[in-house]
Amino acid sequence: MFEELRIIAAGLTAGDPFSDLHAVAVNRLAAAGFTDIEYLDLRAADDLTTLEAPTHPARLFAAAWLAGVRLIDNIAVE
Repeated sequence: MFEELRIIAAGLTAGDPFSDLHAVAVNRLAAAGFTDIEYLDLRAADDLTTLEAPTHPARLFAAAWLAGVRLIDNIAVE
């Protein structure tokens, strides 16, 4: 899951739309065996409001299940 967050962050930095990056990441996570992807969100770093693009400091947040274990992660988008 961390690698998908890194790929999305790199895509956002390159100017790719979050909606496109999100769709690809969800498909790859499902193909890797993740189930019940609870969220994969781009949010403002200061107040956690949902963003469509990293217009100011942002973070990516994710939670999904793999083999009965709930995994969570987040990274900065720079």
